[in-house]
Amino acid sequence: MSNISTGENEILMFTYGTLKRGHYNNKFLDGAEFIGEAIMKGFEMYSNGAYPMIVEGDGIVYGEVYKVNLEDLLRIDRLEEYREDIDDGVYLRRKGEVELKSGEKVDVEYYLWNRSILGLKKIERGEFK
Repeated sequence: MSNISTGENEILMFTYGTLKRGHYNNKFLDGAEFIGEAIMKGFEMYSNGAYPMIVEGDGIVYGEVYKVNLEDLLRIDRLEEYREDIDDGVYLRRKGEVELKSGEKVDVEYYLWNRSILGLKKIERGEFK
């Protein structure tokens, strides 16, 4: 059970790419609360050169957790080209568990790549820099 509280219109989101601190899409999280760095097990990371994507696998992905409100979430859905009404898009928003640096496990939402990985470069360390 997590010690991190979320309000009725808030969720925890795991980010692993251009939404992370220091990257160009982090501006979409300007109003969000940074919770901490985290790892997600059972996934592999790939890149097309401009941005990363994750798929299920046997690796570890490094990222960050934010507390976001529903307005932030809808804005990020548009960025990630996800349509909740039909549960489809370039990415799919899914629920999962991550482990914070503190060792605490928290339930999060994250974006899973919904296209082929053929021709994409695998990021062996699972960390987008």
